[in-house]
Amino acid sequence: MTNKADREAYFREVELTIRDYYLADPSNPYRQSGKTGGAEHWETTRCCIAEAVNADGDYLDLGCANGLLLESLVGWCAGRGYTITPHGVDFVPELINLAKQRLPAYAANFHVANTFFWQSPQRYRFVQLLLDAVPPADEHAYVARALHEIVAAPGRLIVSVYGQGTSATPEVAVESLDGLGFKAAGATACVSASVAWIDKDP
Repeated sequence: MTNKADREAYFREVELTIRDYYLADPSNPYRQSGKTGGAEHWETTRCCIAEAVNADGDYLDLGCANGLLLESLVGWCAGRGYTITPHGVDFVPELINLAKQRLPAYAANFHVANTFFWQSPQRYRFVQLLLDAVPPADEHAYVARALHEIVAAPGRLIVSVYGQGTSATPEVAVESLDGLGFKAAGATACVSASVAWIDKDP
């Protein structure tokens, strides 16, 4: 477990990095979601996440940035026959404001908070998180709390590992979970993203 001072320093650094990069170009929604390139590149690097959705239900993105991924997932999941209701949390207020503007019908579903400490008002059929949102020593606690306190039963915790480039494979996320003591129920990958999920039974 990370000590309090180191954890606070980690979160400060992450927040500064996100602010500097994500908010540098107000006209670029992809930059505001952490990516370069346009619509085609965005879909190529993120669309596989929709493969983790196997039912209708509420979908929470922990670290949702400007809501572009949630907006995209609504469409990608609809194309696969599923209806999801988007929810998001991020600790940068400007990004949450952008998410609310992007998805105004769901503005009440977005919250400004640090996802590691956030107390969820409900449970969700699908919850997505990134391991690097917390210090490495806190990854197990982060996954465990999300699984036990935020994911509904039945439900699914979706863990994404970004930054793998063209070498991304499902095994990257599976092995990350295995190293933390969790067993993946399934996995997939697309360019630069490895995705695995843990199922929570009723």
